Amino acid sequence: MNRFFAWIFGVKPPIVLSEDHALYTPKYNGDDPLITIGMPTFNRAYCIESCLNALYHAEYPKNHLRLIFVDAYSTDKTYEYLLNFAIQHKHEYEQIITLQQHGNIPTARNICLNHRGNSEYVVYIDSDIIVNPDFLKRLIGLAKIGGIVGISYAYKDQHPLTTSVTERDEVGTGCTLFRADIIEKTGLFDVNLPFAEDTDYCFRAKKLLGCKILQDERIPLLHLGKGRWGSLRGRLERTFKYRRFYSKYVFKTRRLSMRTIIYSILDFSLMATVLNAWLIIPVVAYFLVEVFKTKNLLTAIGILANALIIPFLITLGAIESLFGRMQVG
Repeated sequence: MNRFFAWIFGVKPPIVLSEDHALYTPKYNGDDPLITIGMPTFNRAYCIESCLNALYHAEYPKNHLRLIFVDAYSTDKTYEYLLNFAIQHKHEYEQIITLQQHGNIPTARNICLNHRGNSEYVVYIDSDIIVNPDFLKRLIGLAKIGGIVGISYAYKDQHPLTTSVTERDEVGTGCTLFRADIIEKTGLFDVNLPFAEDTDYCFRAKKLLGCKILQDERIPLLHLGKGRWGSLRGRLERTFKYRRFYSKYVFKTRRLSMRTIIYSILDFSLMATVLNAWLIIPVVAYFLVEVFKTKNLLTAIGILANALIIPFLITLGAIESLFGRMQVG
C-alpha cells in the first residue's frame, strides 16, 4: 500500500547515501559554511519558545548561523519571545535579525532571502516545528547532491511514507534547505501566490536548472501546529481552499499528472461520502416509498445503484482519510 501512495506523491526509489552525504560533520574551526535560517511566524506564542529552544541546541557553530525572524504583527506574545531570544543570544550567533512585516508567507520568505548576505545556504523552519539537534548536519550533507533538501515532519499520530531519502518533484518548507546557487538563478518566491509558494519555487528550480529535490524522512521532525489537516474538517477545508488553488495552478502551468487526477478523485470521494452520509436515510426512504407506491422497476434499479455506489464512495473516502495519517511533504 505504501508503494501506491508513494507513486501518487511522486516519491522515487530511495537514494543510496555515502557516509559523506548522510551527515555533515561541523569543523568548528571557522571553515564551516555560513547558513541563514529564516523563520516566518504569526501568533505562535503557544509553541515558539519550544521551537527556539530546539533551534538553539542545533549541533552547528552558532557564529556561522544568521537567524532571521519575520513576524506578521502577531497579536499575542510571539514577537516578545523573539526579541527576548535575540537579546539573550545575539553575541553567540553571526547575526540575529527580528523584523515585523505585514504580508503573506512568500513576502516573509523573500525578506529572509534579501538578508542572506553571502550565506551558502538558506534554511527555512516553520515556527511550529521542533527540529532535531542534527537537522543542519543532515541538510548540509544532502545538499552535496540536492539543490533543495527538506526534512519531513509529522504530528504525533502521523507516519512517513518512507524511512529513507528520496527524490521528489517538490517539498514543503517546514524545514528545508536551499543552496545559494539555486536561489541566485531561480530568484524570489512569487508573492502573488496565496498558497503553494514552495511548490511553485520547486517547479521553477526544477524546470530552469534541473535542480534535484530531496526529502529526508529518516527521522521526521515534530510538528506542534494546531492545524486540522488530519481531521475531517481539515480535509474538507483543504479540499475547498488549497486544492482549488492548486488545481488552477496545475491547469495554468499544464502540470497535470496521473497523481494529480487520482488525488482529486480521492478528495471528491471524501466529499461525496460525507454528503451521502447525510442523505442516505432520506434518499433510501424516498426510493422505498416510490417502489411501494408504483412498483416501478427503474426505481428498484435506482435503489440498487445507490446501495452499490455508497460503499464504493465510503471505501474511497477511507483511503483519502489515510492521507491525514501520513506525512508526505
